Amino acid sequence: MSDINVYQQSATTAIENGDLEIYRKSKQLNVDCKKAIANEIGQNYDGQRLGSNCAKTIVEEYGIERVNWVLANTLQHNDYDGRFSKSNKEWAKNFDIPLEDSRSYISETHPVLLNGFIDQVHRLVAELEKQVIPQQASDIVQGYMVKHFVLFDNDRGFAVAENPKAPDKFVTWQFTEENGKRDYYWGRYVGSEETAIRNFNDRVNQYKLDYPTLNEVSKSPQTLTVTDKTEQTDIEVKLAAIVDYIINDGTQNTSEGNWMTYFEEFPPELGGAGFIQENKDKIQELLSTREEVADIELNNDNFDVCYYLDYCPNVEQEEVDDFLEPKEIAEDTQKEKPSILAKLNENKKAVAESKDLSHNAPKHDGREL
Repeated sequence: MSDINVYQQSATTAIENGDLEIYRKSKQLNVDCKKAIANEIGQNYDGQRLGSNCAKTIVEEYGIERVNWVLANTLQHNDYDGRFSKSNKEWAKNFDIPLEDSRSYISETHPVLLNGFIDQVHRLVAELEKQVIPQQASDIVQGYMVKHFVLFDNDRGFAVAENPKAPDKFVTWQFTEENGKRDYYWGRYVGSEETAIRNFNDRVNQYKLDYPTLNEVSKSPQTLTVTDKTEQTDIEVKLAAIVDYIINDGTQNTSEGNWMTYFEEFPPELGGAGFIQENKDKIQELLSTREEVADIELNNDNFDVCYYLDYCPNVEQEEVDDFLEPKEIAEDTQKEKPSILAKLNENKKAVAESKDLSHNAPKHDGREL
């Protein structure tokens, strides 16, 4: 299992925090997890029923946090699909996933089979949470050190603990205290402290709602809080909209795979040329995280983007074939995109050199390469 936790923030936030490499690695693991789920289901579906250990195999490989993240993301993107159960859709709404960055790990597995797999995951988690864990000395339980807790006057409480060496480094438990000793159970294991704190607070608050007459009799000195990063700032929203504008402009207009979007073309509601000029480097980084983009060149007054041809509906097959040898044409469904990209880039440079000689031409002449 990878020691990289699920990166739960947007690409914009990753860039601002200097976490872009972590973001990319986490996103790739999400894609790998999606594929592994599809393969596991394909290998264990006999035409009538799904093998009972599918979920366990994937959870052991990728961890419950990432499996839940990929499954919840798929459900959030397919909330309209009646083949997913209502309870699973409601469960998925508990995850704050930046949907604009998550299309690459939407599962394409048949909804009925995937819904059954999700049910398996839920049953597996329920079984794990029922395991009673005896307390060890100094509140260290199976390598997890209890960091925070709340105890109610019915001798029950909740705790959050950390084990830096574990695949899922944090856990929240419910516990029962008797004669000064605690038994911990119903553990929920996660990879990030933020998720653990949020879960801890949610469980404590729900318990107070369920049992309003109970009082807290003991708790950790500090109050656990978590910064809510789910709300995008105004500039994050605008930058995301700009990236969408560039992607849509290019993929819908190009017939060869390349397209230039000039700063002066951006409408006032997206900040206009001035705002684009000030934020061009950040926009370039955001574009580089998009699955549609194969390559990008930032010029003084435009974004010159090369797109994967799968995302360009107006690319004619005969134009693609111009870049391929006869043998490649016969195998084009198996040809890796970078090979086509390299030939597109060679063509782009040659055309660009000739376009430089006619700089007084109308704006859109020579724009598409």
